[in-house]
Amino acid sequence: MKETKESVWELPEEILERVKDFREQYEIETQRENIKSNQQNKEEEEEQEQEKKEKEKEKEEPEQKTEKFAYKEGDQEYNIWYGRHLSDTKSLVRDHKQPAVTRCDSELDTGYTKADISDKYSAYFCHHWAKGCCSEGVKCRYFHRVPSFSECLTIDNSRDVFGRARHSQHREDRGGVGSFLQDTRSLEVNDFKCPPEGVSGIMYGGVCKRVNAASGIGFGRSNKYQMVS
Repeated sequence: MKETKESVWELPEEILERVKDFREQYEIETQRENIKSNQQNKEEEEEQEQEKKEKEKEKEEPEQKTEKFAYKEGDQEYNIWYGRHLSDTKSLVRDHKQPAVTRCDSELDTGYTKADISDKYSAYFCHHWAKGCCSEGVKCRYFHRVPSFSECLTIDNSRDVFGRARHSQHREDRGGVGSFLQDTRSLEVNDFKCPPEGVSGIMYGGVCKRVNAASGIGFGRSNKYQMVS
């Protein structure tokens, strides 16, 4: 063997063991990364295949029939004086309204909320609770009870008990929040079907008794020709 006259140094055993451990760890991490990369590629391919199948299925299925009627809030023009949208679909909306799913029971639903603790003298009453559909419960920032007469007097006349802004005139359809120039004490319930006979008794049992439990209405009258009570 030919001599090169070069010095050869052998590494210490401790360093050799470290180098060996490093190589093994590097190979293990490389294998893990390869497995992870292959798995991600496989998942992406499966997602693409699933999307492709869904698109093909959508092409095969017929288009669903759209509803003939829809509840339209109003056109883009908003009347700030009356607090409503200008709409030309009033008759369409009235003829195809759905009955309410929830109803407030003042005896069962009354309870304390955040308003009774933090905003006792400044909060309004919950409009959703009055409909029986408040999802906040005890966390609601409004009162969950029927307002008393003294509480109504403390509220600014420019707003109703729910905090909605009133306007200078009543709406022509007698809806909305009312006028701040007059004290309104009449409640109109409309858009219901009247029976051919015994209108007064049935309307009193079906409408007045339900409303009287919360508002204290002592007298009510019905008009079967206008479907108004």
